Amino acid sequence: MAYHNSVEEKQFIKLLEKTPLEESERASLVERIQTSGLTEEIIESVRTSLANAVAAEKIDPARLNQFNVELARIIQRWRLSSQLNHGRRR
Repeated sequence: MAYHNSVEEKQFIKLLEKTPLEESERASLVERIQTSGLTEEIIESVRTSLANAVAAEKIDPARLNQFNVELARIIQRWRLSSQLNHGRRR
């Protein structure tokens, strides 16, 4: 059965497509989200990849801060929504 992505997961994918990550890494992350949903592991890997992009000077720190703010907002909404949905399933 196919996995249905939530609104927050779709927003995360859109934000991920704007990041300066390697194309192969970005494609694999999007595929993992589309097949099995967003997980804490994926979130952490995106955060470390963005931090590494700053270290490699692929992105300036101001742009990283903008990504982090948007990322935090989407993640917070995703966590709240997943907790609410989990409570309904019981």
